[in-house]
Order: sequence, then structure tokens, then C-alpha cells
Amino acid sequence: MDAPYYLFALGIVLCGVTIPFIVIRAHRSKEKAYYMGVLVSGLMLLAFISVFLLQFALFLVFVAVAFIISLVSFPIIREAAQREAAKQQRETNVTEPLKARELLWWKGWYKLALRWGVPKTMGLYVLLNFGIIVPVLLVLSIMGFSIISGYLAAIIVEVILIVQFYQQIKKNPSKAT
Repeated sequence: MDAPYYLFALGIVLCGVTIPFIVIRAHRSKEKAYYMGVLVSGLMLLAFISVFLLQFALFLVFVAVAFIISLVSFPIIREAAQREAAKQQRETNVTEPLKARELLWWKGWYKLALRWGVPKTMGLYVLLNFGIIVPVLLVLSIMGFSIISGYLAAIIVEVILIVQFYQQIKKNPSKAT
């Protein structure tokens, strides 16, 4: 197996792992919009599998359809995520101690924003995101992959996440100042 195929194998594993998590999240939050993420992940899973079957035209079709669905469903999923975050914000008891696992959800970030303030909370958010993204990109570069576009994509995604995070945290100024 050539080295580039490892990336496609990684894609198969990541898509295969994320699909059940998205289904569980959609079921628990009762947001049907999250099932669009399942569809996109499923299409990408099929795209990565098609590379191993040497069906490159099929790969391009799956990626193109996944991209179009992602673009079309982005506003719908963003609204659903905002509704879920607002619900979690209302349900958050900021007097309870912060648990590390709460940082996987909005509840923990709201508690931190109230205790530390928004700038420090955003700083931690950025550090954690880059703490995950940079090692992955470094491993890929050590494996010999040219990842300049990976760094560029990571920066773009990080900027979008920071803007969305800031907007959500600042939505209710009485809770997070």
C-alpha cells in the first residue's frame, strides 16, 4: 500500500467513528438537522472506500455530492447548533464545580466564561483547538506529506470556530461578561 493510501484509511476510520457519535447527538438533542452530518460523513466514507477499490471517478462524485450537501445544509445545522447551545446555556448551573468533560459541551464553556471572562475562555478554546490540530498536521508532515494546504485549512476552520464561539458566548451578556 502506497503512503497516500494511509490518508484514505485514516479518512475511513474517522468517518466510521464519527457517524455513530453524530447519530447519538442527533437523537439526544432531537435535532433532525444533525442527520445531514451523518449523510455527509457517510458519503465521505463511501468516497474513501472507492479509492481502495480504484474507482476514482466515483470518489470525485461522492466528494462533490458531500460538498454540495455541506454547503446547502450549513445554515440549517448552524441554527440547530445555536438552539442546542442556547438550551444548554439556560440549563447550566454555574454554581456547580466545572468538570473536565463539560468542556466537550457548551455548559463547561459557559461556566468558564462567567468565572474567567470571555477573553481568557476564548484563549483556552483556541489553545485546545490548536493543541489537537497541530500535532495531527505534524505527524502527517513527518510521514512525508506536503501539508501546507492542511495548515491553511486549519487556520480557516479555526477562525470560523472562534467567531462562532465568540458569538455564542456573548449572546447572553447577563451570563457571560
